[in-house]
Amino acid sequence: MTAESHMKNIKPFNGIDFPLWKEKVQDILKSLELDYVLHKDKPLPPSSDIEEYDEKMHKYQFKLEKWEQDNKFAKRIIKRSISEGIREEFDDTRTRLLVNSSF
Repeated sequence: MTAESHMKNIKPFNGIDFPLWKEKVQDILKSLELDYVLHKDKPLPPSSDIEEYDEKMHKYQFKLEKWEQDNKFAKRIIKRSISEGIREEFDDTRTRLLVNSSF
């Protein structure tokens, strides 16, 4: 199922019924395997003084690229599920915190 088809089932958050909105958004992110970006920080590069640095750097670059793409997609889904009237209030950090909060 695509993000578009999931989004049709969610009423944009307008400040009312946050728990239901949050549950639906988290379900969408989980079904698309994007929910990890809400709980895991951006990967950190390996230390340059470790063995197998090149191999670890290659893995890091792959993980970083995937995390950045998934994070961008998750933020887009979250922001599109917030009504226009309040969407402007949420930058990237606030968007992530909103879905992780309990209000």
